[in-house]
Amino acid sequence: LLRNTDNVIVGKSRKVIINNEVKEDTNKITLAKQTNDGVKISGMVLEKIKTKPGRDFYNFFYSQFLSYNFTDQRSVLIEEVFSRGRNTKIEIKIENVKIYEFFVQPKTDYLKANATVAVNQVTNFFRKKENDYIVKY
Repeated sequence: LLRNTDNVIVGKSRKVIINNEVKEDTNKITLAKQTNDGVKISGMVLEKIKTKPGRDFYNFFYSQFLSYNFTDQRSVLIEEVFSRGRNTKIEIKIENVKIYEFFVQPKTDYLKANATVAVNQVTNFFRKKENDYIVKY
């Protein structure tokens, strides 16, 4: 018996092993999957940050991002990657498309300014996608 987290049976199957041979039971029953559970996840901001200045940038960005009340379904990824020498670079991606990137500096004013620019870039991306009626495959 296969059960979900609410202890409700979602599937049944039986296998018979005779002389190291697995035989499927012909009375296999699979219950219908419930598709409408009422949970909808939209507008997530994901972070892959490695340093403290990166975390500070994420906090500045997220606080400004929340004030815009986006209703878009796509997730925003903030990722910090290693760059030349001992520098790191923050990249902001939506749907694996790089929207904005910059080299990290530990100055608070610099991080706040880049957070503002990044939120504006994300806003422009969402607005452009709403007005873009061409489907690209």
